[in-house]
Amino acid sequence: MSYDQNIHVIFINVENGEPFGETSIAANQLPPSFDDNNTLQIGHEQWQVIEATPSQASDFIASKELVLHLKKISTPLPPSNILYSLPTISNEIPMLVQEAPFSSFTLFLHEDEWRQKEFIHPRKLALVGEEVDEIKEIWMNFSKEIDDDHRAFKNIHVRKTIGLPGLYISLEQLMAVLQVSEPGSISFQGHEGYVENGFSLETTNSKYYGIVENGVVKQLGVIEENDSTMREVNKLIRVFSLSFVNWVQCLIIPA
Repeated sequence: MSYDQNIHVIFINVENGEPFGETSIAANQLPPSFDDNNTLQIGHEQWQVIEATPSQASDFIASKELVLHLKKISTPLPPSNILYSLPTISNEIPMLVQEAPFSSFTLFLHEDEWRQKEFIHPRKLALVGEEVDEIKEIWMNFSKEIDDDHRAFKNIHVRKTIGLPGLYISLEQLMAVLQVSEPGSISFQGHEGYVENGFSLETTNSKYYGIVENGVVKQLGVIEENDSTMREVNKLIRVFSLSFVNWVQCLIIPA
């Protein structure tokens, strides 16, 4: 058996089953066996050997042929290269259940939208201020301009200090003030199921969502649709003596 002879090696990408290269490699540069999860460097990329045919050196030296089925090893980006589209997200993401709490319609949200524009009990304003200071720091020192209308963020603040918003509002009364007749459910995009105890309301101008327990609204957020949304928000602030926070924009409207 000669380990100094060349072996014709074909590389196949297991993701699509297509060959993406071939080369001639001296047998003494190949391992005696591909039974273990070997890795290869091809150019600047690392690949994991998923399957080798044949797998033993004695066999591919005899045939002078070797086929390697490879999977590219993804290299995580260095933290310095990661950019976020938002400066902050909520620490609390609700549980999902299989059955919809309400059957009229479903509001689909991205997880990152949860509690980005929300109503807060006024007694929580001191904690709101602490969270907003952290978000302002990211805007000032950890953001970069992408184009005239967008910025990206090198850090992201996960809001843990604020906790739950401390609301206690009648869902029936909320619907009456907003002049809507039927609540809907909430789902997260890309996930099966519905937000546990979740509800949503649609007006001409806006979409509202939150958590309701035994007819009592415990969390309430809004998705702005047009300029009239803030008129509705200010009405709810007056009627229910609430404060309002747009976390991303660091906007606080006290009761």
